[in-house]
This record gives sequence, structure tokens and C-alpha cells, in this order.
Amino acid sequence: LSYFLWSTMPDEVLSQLAQDGKLRSPGILAEQIRRMIKDPKAWQFIEQFSEQWLELDRLQRVTVNKGKYPGFNDQLAAAMRQETFHFFAHLLRNDLGILNFLESDFTFVNEILGRHYGMTDVRGPEFRLVRLDPSLQRGGLLTQASVLTGNSDGIDGHPIKRGMWLLKNLLDDPPPPHPPTVPELDRANDPKLKGLSIKQALALHRSSTSCSGCHAKIDPWGIAFEEYDAIGLVRKQKPNQPTDSIAELPTGVKVDGMSALKKELVRSRADDLRRAVLRKVAAYALGRSLTLT
Repeated sequence: LSYFLWSTMPDEVLSQLAQDGKLRSPGILAEQIRRMIKDPKAWQFIEQFSEQWLELDRLQRVTVNKGKYPGFNDQLAAAMRQETFHFFAHLLRNDLGILNFLESDFTFVNEILGRHYGMTDVRGPEFRLVRLDPSLQRGGLLTQASVLTGNSDGIDGHPIKRGMWLLKNLLDDPPPPHPPTVPELDRANDPKLKGLSIKQALALHRSSTSCSGCHAKIDPWGIAFEEYDAIGLVRKQKPNQPTDSIAELPTGVKVDGMSALKKELVRSRADDLRRAVLRKVAAYALGRSLTLT
């Protein structure tokens, strides 16, 4: 229990309760878990589990194009990760509803990240809880810059990566592995894809027999993310050229953008989220992937 939640040895209180056999009492066990979660040592669990579950290491592996995004730097990337850690910690320590992972009216920012999101009234390096105005188009994990940037290609948003991340990590419904003989979608360098909209490029990509089955499952979930660019900023709509974020999900339900996608996930996939989080926590606690046996 101690290495699970604190990543270190148990303290005297926990050791004594274990020695006396009192941790077998559900009431005492629950009381100790609540105490441990609120202890500063639980930050180890908060960081390590969030990193593993949400694959936040992707953020460190993306090479963001500095010519296109001159404001992106290491300090901003670090702030993106901290937002997710503080958000998860707040839900955990206050025993808030699990659906906040999909949609919430708050997040945690400091001045650097607040400025990135267009918040002008946040000052200083400390992270603090802020209420989200609907105009900011934020709320929940899907609109946090750590997730959006980590699942981009550093030049633009990447609906395939973002759709796969959603299916795998939040819904525990991963698509089959990417076939080794099929190239990745590369609109910047593939002459066949230049000048095409993301929907047109994805449709062409799906025209290959080896791609169609998987991408029919992945692509619609990723299209709604097209409201956000490679570093998680809301795209500015160009005149007569709206962001193409309308998709028909594999269930036949049509969604227009992130807000509609989140509402549909809450409506139809809430149990999948609950199951996914339980499996991810169990895998972390055991130190191995869960298998049928």
C-alpha cells in the first residue's frame, strides 16, 4: 500500500496498524488510504500514475516547429505537464466525480500557461485553480495542452494520434497495431496529400484496404480535435473556411467539435472511462499489464 501510493516505505502509523492486523478492517483501510492520498508523499503517485496512464512522456518526444510556434519553449512544456498533475491531484484528493476527466469547469494554470490559454488575470509561477469561461473552449483532459501537444506532430494537430490516444487511454478500447508496411499520414511531405483538407487526406489514407478497418474506428474520434493546433491553441477560423471538426462516430452519432464530442462521451462511454481508469490503476499498483489470466 505504501509503495503504491507513496513510492517509499510505510510510516510508523501504517506499520503499526499492519502489525496489529487492523488494516484488514475496511473502515481503517479506507481511513488510511484517505490519509495517505492527502499526504505530500502521494505526489509521487500523482505524477507517476498520471504520466503512465496518459502517456505524458509524449510531450517530451515531440519536436515543436519553432518557426511556426515561436512562443513554445521548455518552460511552457513543463507548465503543460504540471496542469495535468494538479488537475488529477485535485480530483483525487477531493474525491470528485470521475466524469471530470471528460468535462470540467475548472483547471489549474500559472501565469505562463494562463497566458498561453488567453487568460490575462493569472500572475506568478504558482499553479492555482481557475474557473473556465466557456469561451476558452477548455475543460477536462481532452483540451489540456499536455495531451494536445503530445499527440501532435509538432507542426499541426494529428487526428489519428489524438483519436488513438482517446480510445486507448480513456476508453480502454485500443485499435489494432499500425501495420509496419503502411506509411504514416504526412500532409507536409507527401505530394499526394498536399493541398487536401484533413478529412480529404484521411479519406485517401483509408482507401488502402490494409488501413480502412482501423481508421474507420480511429479517425472520427480524432476529427473533433481539429479545433486545436499542434500546441493546443484554439484555431482561429479563417473567413469562409471553418475548422473541419464535424465527424460521424462509428456508432452513427454525428458530432461537431470538441464540446459535442465530450457530451457524447459522457452520454455513451462513461462506463468505458470508469473501467479504463480502474484497469490503469490496477496495472500501476501491480507493476504489470492486466491479462485475461
